[in-house]
Amino acid sequence: MIFALILALQKPALPVEVIQEPGEEIRFEAAILLPSELDREDRAELPALAAAMAKATQDYPPSVVTGITDGRPLRVEILADSLRISFGVNSNAEGPGVDLLSSILLRPRLGEGMKAEKPRGFYTSILTGGVVEGLVSSDELSYLFGQIIRPERMRIAVAGPVAPGIGEKIAGRLTAFPSAVKANPYRKRQSLPNYSPEAGNLVLRSPSIPYSAPDLSARLIAWTALGVGKGSALFRTSRERLGMSYRQEAILLGTPEGFVPTLLVATDKPDAEALRKALLEDIEGWTDDDVSRAKGILRANQETSLPLSPLLVSSGGPPTNDAADRAFLAAYWPLRTGRAWDQLYWAVDVSLDDMKKLAREAVTAAK
Repeated sequence: MIFALILALQKPALPVEVIQEPGEEIRFEAAILLPSELDREDRAELPALAAAMAKATQDYPPSVVTGITDGRPLRVEILADSLRISFGVNSNAEGPGVDLLSSILLRPRLGEGMKAEKPRGFYTSILTGGVVEGLVSSDELSYLFGQIIRPERMRIAVAGPVAPGIGEKIAGRLTAFPSAVKANPYRKRQSLPNYSPEAGNLVLRSPSIPYSAPDLSARLIAWTALGVGKGSALFRTSRERLGMSYRQEAILLGTPEGFVPTLLVATDKPDAEALRKALLEDIEGWTDDDVSRAKGILRANQETSLPLSPLLVSSGGPPTNDAADRAFLAAYWPLRTGRAWDQLYWAVDVSLDDMKKLAREAVTAAK
């Protein structure tokens, strides 16, 4: 009776995905969904929190962190809907790697405050609404950390030549998360930036696709045909036909509601209606070759290091087939969809008519 009561009161173990594979490196990945309650000011401070978490912990100063990873970068990135922690260690440093992961998630060094760099890169406009100017205080960083780093919104993945039982070992170490604290309504926050992160880009978003959608894989294929790679409809229209852009991509952006089909076009002469008209005309001319091309691109993404996918897993772009991105998707995908990451999603049957219909609907509704 007492034993049963103890089990009932125990919190479920933190999910840990283990990808056992040979190699000289062990990758540690954490996916943590951002709470929907974060306001614009909170989100503008998140890059400072990520920078502080990536720099050091209460247990390990920067030099020791570098020693544990053997010079590999420790990345903490803010994505549209989640926070990603990513680092690797040598295959003989599994124990120190577990220790470092635990320290990052339980005992970050936030007492000095942090100033974040202004984000740069092609994907900035859809990943952030801007970054605060000035130092974010230690109190503010601690508040954000307590709101975001919650076990109920977290999943861990580890990939490489790991020892048996590493999943249980990691879960056992990550049990004493600090309690979330309420925000002080009178707390002083840094001023928001006065620049628009979308300046210089044309961004069009369609209604979100629920993560439970039975045709999610077909939509991934359709969005790939629309805007991934040089042979896509977006390349043919925005770059070749309209001369509007030097870089363009179609992305399925993760949000709390679902994947948002997003067209991102770098341009100094945006014309949304001209682009929409050209895309719809292009879609009508699709053939079975476009279906084969889209599925072939996604297959190549799963089998090679080519970053060709509508998914966005870092500020650097789509995933590749390296251990870090595979491990991150193994952690992130179940959090978002409730299903295990399936590397063969590109192999589903989708007809030309269905692919054209899905693409046409998304482009028509994009705003």
